[in-house]
Amino acid sequence: MGLRIVYGRAGSGKSSFCYNEIREKVSSDEKTGDGILKPLLLIVPEQFSLQAEKNLARITGASGIYRAEVLSFRRLAFRVFSEVGGVTRRHLDAAGKSMLLFRILDKLGSELKIFTRAAQRKGFIDTLSDAITEFKRYDISPEELLEASRETDDGLLLKDKLHDLSLIYSEFEKQLHRNYLDADDDLLELYKKLDLSTQYDGAEIWIDEFSGFTPQEYKVIGKLLNKAERITICLCTDYLSSDPNDNAPMVFGPVRKTAEKLLRLAKQEGIPVEKPVRLDGVVLRDSMQGPAVSPSGTVIQPGATAAPTADTLASSGGTSRGISIRFKDSEALGHLERNFWKYPYTRYTKPTDDICITASANLYSEVEDTARDILRICRDNGFRFRDIAVTMRNPDSYSSIVKSVFTRYGIPYFLDGKRDIDGHPLIVFILSALEIFANNWSYEAVFRYAKTGFLSIERDDLDLLENYVLANGIRGNMWTREDDWDYPVEYSGSKETSEREPELLARINAARRELTAPLMTFRTKTKGGVKAVTFCTALYNLLCETGAAKRIEELSEMFADTGMLDRANEYRQVWNIVMSVFTQIVEVLGDEMIGTLRFSDILAAGFAGHKMALIPPSLDQVLVGSIERARSHDIKALYILGANEGVLPGNQGGDSLLSDSDRDSLTRIGLELAGNTQIRILEERFMIYMALGTPSKYLWLSYPTADRDGRALRPSRVISEVKRIMPVVAVKSTVISDPESLPQPSAPEPIFDEMVSQLRRIYDGGRIHDGWKHIYGWFCHRAEWKDKCRTVLSGFDYTNQAKSLSRDKAVKLYGNPVYTSVSRMEAYAACPFSFFVRYGLKAKERKVFSFEQVDAGTFMHNIIDEFSRMLAKKGRRWQDLDEKECREEVSKLVDRYLASKGRNVLGSSKRYLYLSEMLKRTLVKSIMLIKKHIADSNFEPAGYEVEFGRNGRYPEITIELPSGETVRLMGRIDRIDTMESEEGTYLRIIDYKSGSRALKLGDIYYGLQLQLITYLDAVLGQPAKLGSGGDTAKLLPAGVLYFRLTDPLIRCGRNSTEEEIERAILKELRMKGLVLADVKLIKDMDKNISGDSLIIPARIKKDGTLGKSSAATQEQFRELCGHVRDLLGAIGKNILDGNVAVSPYKTPKMTACKYCSYSSVCQFDTAMRDNRYRFLADLDDSEVWRLIREQRRTALPMRDRRYLENGD
Repeated sequence: MGLRIVYGRAGSGKSSFCYNEIREKVSSDEKTGDGILKPLLLIVPEQFSLQAEKNLARITGASGIYRAEVLSFRRLAFRVFSEVGGVTRRHLDAAGKSMLLFRILDKLGSELKIFTRAAQRKGFIDTLSDAITEFKRYDISPEELLEASRETDDGLLLKDKLHDLSLIYSEFEKQLHRNYLDADDDLLELYKKLDLSTQYDGAEIWIDEFSGFTPQEYKVIGKLLNKAERITICLCTDYLSSDPNDNAPMVFGPVRKTAEKLLRLAKQEGIPVEKPVRLDGVVLRDSMQGPAVSPSGTVIQPGATAAPTADTLASSGGTSRGISIRFKDSEALGHLERNFWKYPYTRYTKPTDDICITASANLYSEVEDTARDILRICRDNGFRFRDIAVTMRNPDSYSSIVKSVFTRYGIPYFLDGKRDIDGHPLIVFILSALEIFANNWSYEAVFRYAKTGFLSIERDDLDLLENYVLANGIRGNMWTREDDWDYPVEYSGSKETSEREPELLARINAARRELTAPLMTFRTKTKGGVKAVTFCTALYNLLCETGAAKRIEELSEMFADTGMLDRANEYRQVWNIVMSVFTQIVEVLGDEMIGTLRFSDILAAGFAGHKMALIPPSLDQVLVGSIERARSHDIKALYILGANEGVLPGNQGGDSLLSDSDRDSLTRIGLELAGNTQIRILEERFMIYMALGTPSKYLWLSYPTADRDGRALRPSRVISEVKRIMPVVAVKSTVISDPESLPQPSAPEPIFDEMVSQLRRIYDGGRIHDGWKHIYGWFCHRAEWKDKCRTVLSGFDYTNQAKSLSRDKAVKLYGNPVYTSVSRMEAYAACPFSFFVRYGLKAKERKVFSFEQVDAGTFMHNIIDEFSRMLAKKGRRWQDLDEKECREEVSKLVDRYLASKGRNVLGSSKRYLYLSEMLKRTLVKSIMLIKKHIADSNFEPAGYEVEFGRNGRYPEITIELPSGETVRLMGRIDRIDTMESEEGTYLRIIDYKSGSRALKLGDIYYGLQLQLITYLDAVLGQPAKLGSGGDTAKLLPAGVLYFRLTDPLIRCGRNSTEEEIERAILKELRMKGLVLADVKLIKDMDKNISGDSLIIPARIKKDGTLGKSSAATQEQFRELCGHVRDLLGAIGKNILDGNVAVSPYKTPKMTACKYCSYSSVCQFDTAMRDNRYRFLADLDDSEVWRLIREQRRTALPMRDRRYLENGD
């Protein structure tokens, strides 16, 4: 029996020392006292076991594999359990543990003090599971936690934490050990059963690649010390002393503490400690003269029970043996390893290419720089892909980029590490199926379930079904009713039924039945509270009935047949995980009654506890993963990415339930846990040291200078440390590159992409290196690239502009005459291309069953129109209307309107029913305001919803174009008011708006607001239609106004009177627009005007003259009408000329693109040379009148009016 410590820095040959000794033992065929071959055992961490087996086979040959075993502590436990028993109970894996903890939190509920509702917080179950794992590894029982809680002062959060943790931990242990064995208890069980085992009696054991051990592992080592002939433990440190006055680097502090604990353990077990072996891999020497001495100075003879301390061992020097070392091919890497984190350090001044530091523009550029360098060292230096590892502190930030870039560069790679499964289609399918019933057939749950690819519904039918469901707001029991759906298929809202509707309805209902039938079978078996085993069985049957199980098998075979072994393995693993989770639910919950929502939560917790561990599909590939796993195999070239401040070393906040102060308090009580932040910082430094000491030939360090959002990033302290030790290593920056230089050779695809950028420079008038022309020739002469080269050249001529339509096509598209509306002409003035897509191609957004502001406006328009017609039919005057009658009539009209619509939004939910009540209130307010406006003026309504069109009161507004074609405008005026006077009949146009739109002369000038002036002009020209009985001269413009349909909120003082509040409301609701600049007429429109009008946008000063108002003279109204007529003609001409330019307007406050639905179609981008806004200056009213007057005077042709042309 004996303990031997072998120590040395990284790369000093500790692992080789073990393998060589094992080889010697294998060759000598040593036997135990019982005459059997001496067992040889190498114990390594789990992640190193595969590589250790490979190394052992390579060094010892086939005989070594049969004689020596490579095990982790956990695999050692299974070996012993197989011999003496203990494997009859099933192991509860991480997923089962998560589900059990979820159930326990639900059960304990009110007994907990601070974790009552924590189970619902994302990640809490995992954090709790980690805490219990830590308690077990550090041999802390629930009773000890409860006692610690009692010893903690009242009022401290730690007291309640420990109370809750002890309750949860205790209940976990109680429920667990009825049927299961926790994987975290394996080493404790191993410790108990090692005395019964004989297979490792007299064994020679080597323990390698550990920097420290948990209390459970120390206990197992203690038992093995009493059974084995000798245990050799390798530690990465250059000193065993922990004397604070020594010159040893602090980076080895945690390892030296491990050595101290091992020596104390040996003393406690009465095991002699052999001479330590110090490896430096440089010379052969034996500096330890004589035997080791005990702390008391006595000689330690073989078999003696006194154990030397670390200080004694260090002072005696130990034995050093010269063996093959890692850095024999790179003096620079060896120097860096010996001096990193060391003070004082020695500078390395010899030129070297073995270390490279690179600053990149961003994460993507960093990975591209890495890929180019990997190809370089493989091409120029003879590296194989399997010799290379790419590591980073935060793999999640890089994994998607690595996949993209390495694929483009043709680099075979394997992403090491376990992956979450929550986004896998099968997991989404299962959880969505449960969510459908938990959320009453919500759209999101149903189509998340349907789009996983496991249903046999055709994609076109599924899209048709989805559009139908969205348009009609289908949810809840509407999915499960027996009769077929018969809601309209016309998503545009048209009342006409298309000829294809029966066929489409048949397809929709067939897809619906195929989707719902298996789900309803599942629901029938699980509705209400059922046993957990019933749930799992029904869910398994759902997977079979829908074909999901068969589809998983087919996909696995397809991926395997096409060489995508990792994907094939992924699908098989996920299926096995699902079956494992089902099994553990049955075992853990069994006959417990459970509802859908709780079962779904438990199942989700189970899936969250599982991760996929994929096997590398081939041998020759680059390993990509976390920096912690960089030492999992022999690495010649190591790339460390993301060496930024705060990342490497990383912030050590952690997600533990116990803070540093909590841990310090527990240590004082006598409960030792994993280290606090300070210790974790030391461990992080050691991890970085080990990573830098991993490669034997080449080290690359890189960092991005900006994150994904463009924020600046600083390099890590690791970079400055390396530069200080290796001043000859310069930082190579790729942030700014010479555009006229050639790139280093890499792979065809990225070179081609770079070539395209360079050729673009020529096209834009720049210069490039002549070598790019030869590269272009190389691509052109290869069949696989020839078409791409042709496409690239044609792409340089691409402009993001739609080609004009021929006149014939425009006429066929829009017709002759063109029937359109004023609002559509405004849309054309805003952007010709948007008009073309919307009204020419008739592209529409997918209709969604909802009630937006525009819907509210249309709804209130309809009700006010009906109300107005009702008053006219009854011969009632607005002035005689009272609020009670108004409220009753509005309620009847709204209810009647909703009933007539069948399936309508406002009746679909309590929320929308509440909204309909709010709209009723707004309507009553608006109608009573209309009454007040009319009562306080001399104008009377002369028409409601007055239509321009084939069947309207007025014919279409006809615009004759110079080419002979005509444009006919249709529309509807919400209200026309008139007043008879000696001068003639004054009229004003009223338009109801649910928004707060104002009439701007500048927008009229540019063609963005044409509606009111167009309607005014049309009515003025047809007095007979108005019933005035006179000619055109008898009709006079009084104004064009917007009336707001709203119930406003206003600010008022605390002491404001009702009269002041009412006045503030009226002022807020004052109509906006343009009125005739005539004081007498303004008083006719507001008989009570005093100063600012509360009805119209006008003000009368104290001297009786017109103050600041939105007003125009009759001459100006005529000029404005003439200008609008010209604009409509110009727009009509442009439409039939086929102008569909991507030319949105832009003002200082607004662009046509802001609310445009077609940005994904036009892809307007000002970075492209042909995409420019039409900038429209912000004109004041006087400037508009001046411009209109000048244009009318000079009769400037419309084609010369630049605000309708493309911007530049």
